[in-house]
Amino acid sequence: AWHGYTQSLNLTQCGLTVSMDSAVIAMPVMEDLLVFVEKELGPALPRNALHIRELTAPEVQRLNDACSRTKITVQVNHRSNGKLRHRVRGFTPQSAARGLFELKDGSKTTVAQYFREHYNKQLTYANLPCVVVGGSKRPEWLPIEVCRIVPDTGEG
Repeated sequence: AWHGYTQSLNLTQCGLTVSMDSAVIAMPVMEDLLVFVEKELGPALPRNALHIRELTAPEVQRLNDACSRTKITVQVNHRSNGKLRHRVRGFTPQSAARGLFELKDGSKTTVAQYFREHYNKQLTYANLPCVVVGGSKRPEWLPIEVCRIVPDTGEG
């Protein structure tokens, strides 16, 4: 948490007065998004089980509910210029190995296949859903394992 203060000017019968109040802002812990998923799903799904099976619809819904309760900003680690931040909008119902999206040339591919071909990265957790970032008109899907939670700076 960050401790600081806020100040404001108030008009009173005696004229202008300055009010100063203390403030505390919760700062998220910088951690891999995979750790966040483990915490949200609880001990029923330990990390060694995360790469074995796909998440059920209720488990994905729990992640989406947690995402709507908490403002999550992630930074990707699969690119050399990994400073770009994204606001997490939710999680896909399909896994990275099954969810298809259309490329610019009109062909379709999975997120896992795209990362293997374009970034030479074999996904360890291709059975997990993807993170939905970007706008509603042009959403992007990112594998959970390439995302790290970072403090929100209001830029992403």
